[in-house]
Amino acid sequence: MKRFLAVLAAVAMVGGAWWIRQHVIDGDDGGGVGERVRLRCGTELRAVCQRLADEDGSITISVEDEGTTADQLAAPGATANFDAWLAAGPWAAIVADDRRQADVDDDVLGPPTKVLARSPVTLVGPADRMQALGAHCGGTVTWACIGDASGQPWAAIGGQPTWGPFRSGLAPPDTGAGLVALSQAVSSHVGTAAWDRLDLEESSPWLGQLVGAAVVDRDPLSVLLTRPGTMSVVGPLEQQSGPELAAAAVRDRYALLYPEPMVTADVTLTAPAGRDAADALDRIGPDRLAEALAAEGWRVPGQQTADGVDGPALPDGPGLPSAGALQALRDEWAVLRP
Repeated sequence: MKRFLAVLAAVAMVGGAWWIRQHVIDGDDGGGVGERVRLRCGTELRAVCQRLADEDGSITISVEDEGTTADQLAAPGATANFDAWLAAGPWAAIVADDRRQADVDDDVLGPPTKVLARSPVTLVGPADRMQALGAHCGGTVTWACIGDASGQPWAAIGGQPTWGPFRSGLAPPDTGAGLVALSQAVSSHVGTAAWDRLDLEESSPWLGQLVGAAVVDRDPLSVLLTRPGTMSVVGPLEQQSGPELAAAAVRDRYALLYPEPMVTADVTLTAPAGRDAADALDRIGPDRLAEALAAEGWRVPGQQTADGVDGPALPDGPGLPSAGALQALRDEWAVLRP
């Protein structure tokens, strides 16, 4: 009898362990830690989110430009069709400001988490062209000088006639990288990171020259590296430019600069209104997310940086104007690039 009871107890323990693994640890598909999480990811965070989904089958991801998600959430009657939004830049603040401007009183998003990772804007271009541009700009390449040179023949600004016209490569401001880079360009021209709508209006001719001559692509760095003559200079985030140039066989053909005033894309996680972003972060796994961000080139406190991510120390804040000013910049872009 004792032997029989012992066998029953052993069977029960094995069965219990199996049930816990199937229903608590692995979830329905054997990949996660229980409850499913629908994670919306900004464009620059695609690879980060894919890592998370590969490690945890209960995390389902959707990738979309932050600006597209923000515009959807700003509309009256909008609801968040995700459990957490991982975005690069102050997009939750832009959504809140847009809803206030539209006299929509209720909140669609809750407060974001603290900053999880950061990456500054860089400038990348063929070394010979960047040297000529630096000389033309008085020794330091700035966005203000880039805008002034845009559309001119390279021969008129100290380059070779065979280089054709001077054109920058810009990502649209519906992406995290595109928005912070364009904001940095305006800051360089105006002379302050705290520019406002009036400053933007006064800068419209200069901005029109920069944007009008630009080659617009969601991944201008890749275009530059594969077709060097297409663009003169691009402004990607360090999380892309550092690792990609470090791994490039033609690294010595390109120059990488950190323009002033330094501006960063800061990554946060936001949950829908009524939910706690910290709970969503705990569900995803803060350590796992930190490791994924660092592996994809973001600067994360306590994590080793990826190859090529070795630029200067970052400022205390992102160096961006108000959410309303950033939305005005998006609106101005839509006029300049309809």
